[in-house]
Amino acid sequence: MALMKEIGLKGGQMKNKRDINRALFMLQAQKVVYKVKQNPIRWEIHEEYRKNGVPRISNDERAPFKLMHNIKFKSTKVPKYGPVHGEYRPNTPDLMTLITKRPFSRYEKPQYGELTPAMEEY
Repeated sequence: MALMKEIGLKGGQMKNKRDINRALFMLQAQKVVYKVKQNPIRWEIHEEYRKNGVPRISNDERAPFKLMHNIKFKSTKVPKYGPVHGEYRPNTPDLMTLITKRPFSRYEKPQYGELTPAMEEY
């Protein structure tokens, strides 16, 4: 909430949070901020961004954005599909497929002899 007030959002924008969430997720894609807590959501500056040094902040209350020319971000667009932050979970193999690894064919090849149905009961 304090971040939205500092940026200068109005009442309806603060209530909906649509604009600020889009901006924060875009900054998350560029590794400028990251989520510390999920509910209630809390953001902090990312270590990748902090590594090169954080830009100075204006102490003048009448001109809080006086030094904003020091901050540069690459121009990006919101992706049409997928998460806005662009990070997906790593693919992990499904546990059940690892446990029950069966051949796709219903015929198993015995060591000697001809092909016989695997599900055939004797």
